[in-house]
Amino acid sequence: MGDSENSKCAERRANAMKSCSVLVSIVLPVYGRLDYTKQCLRSLYADASSVSFEVIVVDNGSTDETPDFLAWAQANYGIRVIRNKHNVGFARACNQGSAVARGSLLLFLNNDTIVRRGWLEPMVEVLRREPRVGVVGPKLLYPDGRIQHAGMVIADAPAPISPGHLHRGRPQDFPPANIQRDFQAVTGACLLIRRDVFEQVRGFDEGYMNDCEDVDLCFKVRQNGWRVVYTPKSVLTHFESVTEGRFDHSAENLILLNRRWANSVRPDYHRALPRVSIVLLNYNGTSDTIECLKSLYGYHEAMGFRPEFGLYYKPFQTIVVDNASKENEVRELRKWLRSNGVPHERSKPGQSPNRGVPFQSHVVLLESPENLGFAGGCNAGIARALASGADFVWILNNDTVVHPLALWKTVEFFLHALKAGMRVGAVGSKLYDFHHPERVQFDGDRVYYGGVSTSQCRNTDKVDFKSFVSGASVLLSRQALEECGGFDESFFLYFEDNDLCLRLNRSGWRVAFHPKSIVYHKGGASLGDWIGSPLSVYYATRNFLLFREKHLSVDMETFKKLRNIIWHSMPKNEDCVRAFIKGVADFAARRFGRTVPEQILEGWEHENQQDREGLPGRVLHRLEEVLVGNPNALHGLDTLFQLALAHREKLSRQVPKAGTALCVLSAAVRGKKACWILPTLTKVILGLERRDFDWQRALWG
Repeated sequence: MGDSENSKCAERRANAMKSCSVLVSIVLPVYGRLDYTKQCLRSLYADASSVSFEVIVVDNGSTDETPDFLAWAQANYGIRVIRNKHNVGFARACNQGSAVARGSLLLFLNNDTIVRRGWLEPMVEVLRREPRVGVVGPKLLYPDGRIQHAGMVIADAPAPISPGHLHRGRPQDFPPANIQRDFQAVTGACLLIRRDVFEQVRGFDEGYMNDCEDVDLCFKVRQNGWRVVYTPKSVLTHFESVTEGRFDHSAENLILLNRRWANSVRPDYHRALPRVSIVLLNYNGTSDTIECLKSLYGYHEAMGFRPEFGLYYKPFQTIVVDNASKENEVRELRKWLRSNGVPHERSKPGQSPNRGVPFQSHVVLLESPENLGFAGGCNAGIARALASGADFVWILNNDTVVHPLALWKTVEFFLHALKAGMRVGAVGSKLYDFHHPERVQFDGDRVYYGGVSTSQCRNTDKVDFKSFVSGASVLLSRQALEECGGFDESFFLYFEDNDLCLRLNRSGWRVAFHPKSIVYHKGGASLGDWIGSPLSVYYATRNFLLFREKHLSVDMETFKKLRNIIWHSMPKNEDCVRAFIKGVADFAARRFGRTVPEQILEGWEHENQQDREGLPGRVLHRLEEVLVGNPNALHGLDTLFQLALAHREKLSRQVPKAGTALCVLSAAVRGKKACWILPTLTKVILGLERRDFDWQRALWG
């Protein structure tokens, strides 16, 4: 196995250990990474310690050469080996090792460590001198000599119980790190515990998977009246988290830790984080809004508000913008806030906040007298958030339920980006289907309205920069909003998030997607499923064209994309066909912002009123009849697109002839002479001789 493993010094040390009574049983879980296991064992047996110990290696189903090496080490070092068929995790592996241990003291050790000379005696000495100390932890250093661990402290944010390493990154001679002291927890990378104490608290909790089980163990030890102590006299080198899959379950572990200990463990210090305002829009969806608020604030019917079940972040406030919902909907929302004791205030869009009230986790209910749409409603919430002093604004659909760490993951990335000198303006979340949580709705590349399995979409754990993220959950920085503005209210709803993301990118603000910021989205709560209702079809059609015109161009290729993306996927009933045609017609006539449902579904006789000059209503009516009767009548769609494009070009160029031609067309249609006027329309408006375009065939069959 090599000269280092066969060294006479190590063999003499191993033989001496075999002949002594064991005081310390060192339990070493391993999973692959044989190189680290070798150097760890080498350092253990090279140290001339006065403390007798045994080594128990628990192999968690390694698939490299680890089993062969352990067989050799068993024969040459006298180690004991437990082999698992698969990876059972750190907690269970440690429990397995402790069950066969012979020592009165148990030491749990990561295999990515190198012990330094005289490392074991100081920890054992603490237990000898201090009878009420149950756990001792050492100082751990990175390979470059900086501190990795000098005790663990508990912050109150982002989660109510947030463990972290004290003095991480400091020089090893940093004075505060060289004082022995009590802590609420020490790391399980190297942890010495009395065997009877370990058995008293029933060992590691196997509900954790490779994270937080060490903190949980220390909490249980302290709960039973024992002390947890850090000693700087014991020093190891720790390479930290080299095992594959080490952080796969970190979020779940932190949630479990909080739900078990948030009510009984007091944080060591307050961690100041940026202030975040969450903007929710409510439009006749109070039940969804209330469910979203419950997930943010951790509300349970039986237990009331429990922060450990809510959003792991503070300080945040929630601004609910009610977009002129029905009175009973607004009344229900007010009643829920009041009856459950949720601190809240009622206000109107544009009203200034009370500057005497500090930024805190309460609800602001902005009641708009009119429906401002998604863009306008969000802008009203954004204005209130910035006036309240928010550092970030989280735009969140009201038909969502959030993962406890959804907000923290995005803020954390912003903080890292700021430290690295990057201009990040927005960070979006990964969306899962609320009704089918195993299905993905947005993976950073595409929106899947019906959701797809994880095997069908892009899966990555890495944050990536994008041209677009979903507006269903996106965190925006104050600086980016102040520089670029909010959502373009011309859209009213749909494509305003795409538009904002492109404007941010073009202004030098990067847009990121964070796959570990997880939000569960119901989808279509206000309008029904995507392009499943006339209102949805209308706004999707009109705003697709508006977005393309703002950022790319509109030509017949654009209309072909519209046909493929929306027409082929939408219902072909009369209302939806009419909504599609009106979406195209309103784009051509530059009618943007809000359009009431009644206007979308009204007859075509209102289309050419004086204040609504646009495409000829009689022609649009005939196109509707053609397309309802035969949804595959591509000539009808092409006719609609040609008319829209021609009228759009006419408005942009302000060609008098085109305007005259439309007046003539309108008069001709009223006089039932449309057949002879249509070829003339083609020539005058388009300014082209299009002999291949058969108007009669397209319109009259």
